[in-house]
Amino acid sequence: MKVKEKVLKRRFIEFLKRKFKDSFIYSPPNVPAVRMAGIPDLLCLIKGKFYAIEFKVYPNRPTRLQLKTLRDIHRAGGEALVITLKKDGEIRIERVYGDSLFEYYPAIFEDFCER
Repeated sequence: MKVKEKVLKRRFIEFLKRKFKDSFIYSPPNVPAVRMAGIPDLLCLIKGKFYAIEFKVYPNRPTRLQLKTLRDIHRAGGEALVITLKKDGEIRIERVYGDSLFEYYPAIFEDFCER
């Protein structure tokens, strides 16, 4: 069975709620009339750090507009991440830095990546 992005996102939100009870988590509604194009799937404030996260399931990749938004968030001081469920089931976290994506495993999300 193919895992959908919304399932990956839901699992990550459950992980955050368990591990970071005092965090702020916002998932913009996926309704075209309400949601602005390019806004990341999840916006979080964890231990004083802002995270913008886009979820993808292999072979999907972020669109140009999604990457531009993530770059803008990074330039403003936030952490801009892409979390991808790879073909082999491994979870990969990439950090948007300038015009590039770099593999990145922040220690606070380590438990999620080992699932």
